Order: sequence, then structure tokens, then C-alpha cells
Amino acid sequence: MTENSITRAKMNKFKFLYIFTYAPIGIICPLIGQYLDSIGFSGTQIGAVTAIGTAASIPAGLIWGKIYSESNYGKKVIALLCIVAACISIICLNIHTFVLFTILYSVMFFFQGPVMGLCDAMVIEEKIPFSNIRLWGSVGYAFSVFIAGRIGQSFGLNKIFILYTAVFIIAGMIALSIREMEHHKNNLSSGNGNTEGKYFRLMHETKYIKMLLAGFFIIGANVANNTYFGFLYRDGGGSIAGIGMAFFLMTLSEAPFMAIAPKIAEKISAQKLVLLAMIVSVLRYFWFSTGPSSMMLLLFFFIQGFVNGFILVEFIKSLAKSVSDDLVGLAVPTFYSFTMGSTIICNYIGGVLLDVSGSTGVYIFFTLYSLVGLAIYLIFKLYK
Repeated sequence: MTENSITRAKMNKFKFLYIFTYAPIGIICPLIGQYLDSIGFSGTQIGAVTAIGTAASIPAGLIWGKIYSESNYGKKVIALLCIVAACISIICLNIHTFVLFTILYSVMFFFQGPVMGLCDAMVIEEKIPFSNIRLWGSVGYAFSVFIAGRIGQSFGLNKIFILYTAVFIIAGMIALSIREMEHHKNNLSSGNGNTEGKYFRLMHETKYIKMLLAGFFIIGANVANNTYFGFLYRDGGGSIAGIGMAFFLMTLSEAPFMAIAPKIAEKISAQKLVLLAMIVSVLRYFWFSTGPSSMMLLLFFFIQGFVNGFILVEFIKSLAKSVSDDLVGLAVPTFYSFTMGSTIICNYIGGVLLDVSGSTGVYIFFTLYSLVGLAIYLIFKLYK
């Protein structure tokens, strides 16, 4: 199926689905550290909350990926995850104790975590040009973090949970409005519902496993950056509202890079484009470790667009191409689950380092951590 054979209405629904599934992440992830700091949590506790929450996404991705792959109702699975995560979020609003908040946040992530991977799998299975749809996720993320920053500055950071709830419910409604894929309509009748055999085959895809290892280190630091960038920005003289502005500019800049990624990949190959983005990512974290001012961080907002715009599109596309078509529905969410383990490491160690050496110490660690991913990518010659 090509873009021309898909109705404009359905394409628009996918675009809105990405806007409203990435918007809640833009509301919660960049500001959760600031919120927890405002209610008295230490850096180590912040790292623990985000790490344990992310840990819940690992089994969640495998469990819900299996259910999605076997189900005749893939879109309803995505809608269910969105709506349940939204309902749990509103409960977090007035919870200020470390243990109880951590438990609720983890349960919320159990439902939130798999959503992006399943959406990516759905788009790839539909044979829709992935970059044309994925860039709308960056748009949703950018506008949501900007709005959340303004609202948090003016009305209190606890309002991020209300925004998160409202937007994720809308995402669930959009998912339900999309016509079910033929892949899922015919799933049981074709005998493709058994996932165990698919997992066995997936684990024997050599190139896929190599990409998992490289992505483990690169994606982990990239996701954890959303939690700790706000501390770096404030240490550089910025405000809460300024964090929203910074993330708005950085994430919105991903969209044009995602749009041009396929054209550049045609000229130099997707593998080399990902390599270039990885190198720039390492250099970016090294610069962050020097403690730049908030103004300098704003001036060079487009670096994130360059890195994420290329990695989040071309890496995922290459990952999907490394396996057969019937494994895509498992391969993509499994990748997201696997890299969540890396995010746990980065979030927790980042929180400890925040207490010990401040935000610059966090980014020294991110620099070294990302270098490992770059080395794996080079050693396995994944750039060829």
C-alpha cells in the first residue's frame, strides 16, 4: 500500500494520532523532574521514579506487543493503552509520597510505554511513508511541552497531569476512529496469531540483534535527556517557562529534518545518515557537559532536530527492514522495550550524578554512554 492508495482522511487520522500520542510525552517527560523537585524529591529520588517508571515499560512492550500482534483489533489495543494511562495520570495529581507516587507512575508507564512502538508498527505495516507521519509526533511533542511549560509556570506544575489526561483521551478516541488494518483483520484466520514462534525467529535475526545493541546506548541517553535537560537549562540561568520554549524549539526542529531524511538517505544511505547523527549526538552531550548558558542552548536548538530527526526515522526504518514483514509488529515494540532498559540506567545514574556533581556531571555520563553505542555501530559495520 502506498501513500496514493490511502485516503486523505485516513492519512490525516494517522497524523493526528501521532500529534496526540506524542503530546502527552511532551507534557510529562521534560517537566516531571521539575515537578518532583518542586514537591521536595531529591535528585536520586527523581532518578529512581523515572527509572522505575521506565522499567515498567519493558515487560509492557513485550506483553502488549504480543497482544497487538495476535489481536484482530490492533487499534483498540492502542486506544485502551491511551485511555487507561490517562485515567491513572489524574490520580498522581495529589500524591506527594515517594513510594506511592513511584508505584502509580510505574503503572501509568506500563500502559503509556508501548503506545509509540505500536503506533510505529501500525504505520510501517500499512506501508505508509514513515517519515511523513512520524514528524507529526515531533510537532505534537513540541507544542505540548511549550504549552505545558507556560501553564506550569503560571498555574503550578501539578497541572501537567490534567493536560496529560485530556490529551491522551483524545488520542484514544482518534485511534478508535481509524479503520482496522487488514493485517489484524486476517490475523487469526491466516494462522499468524502464534507469537512465540515469531519471537524465536526474531532473536535469530543477526542484523536486528546488532541494531538492538547499538540502539540500546544511543536511544537510552536520548530519552533520559528529556528529564535532565531542564536542570541543565535552569543551571544556565533559564526558567520553567524557558524550558518549555527550549523544548518547543528543539522538538519542532525535528520535523523538517524528518521530512528531508529520506531524500538524504537516498544519496548517502540511511546507515551513514544514522552514523552522522550518532556522532553529532555524542558531540552535543560533550558540549552540554561544559555547562553552556541557557541562551546558548536556545541558539543551538536545531542540534536536537538534526540528531533525533534522522535517528528516530531512519534507524526505525532500517530496523523494520532488517526483519521479514510478518515480524515488524513484534520487532518495533520489542526494540522500544529493550531500549527502555537503557533509559532506566541513564535515568537512575543521572539522578545520582545530579545530586553529586550537578547537571554537567549528568552529561559527562551521557557523553561516555553514547560513545559506547557509536562504537558498537562502527564495530559491527552497521554504517555499510
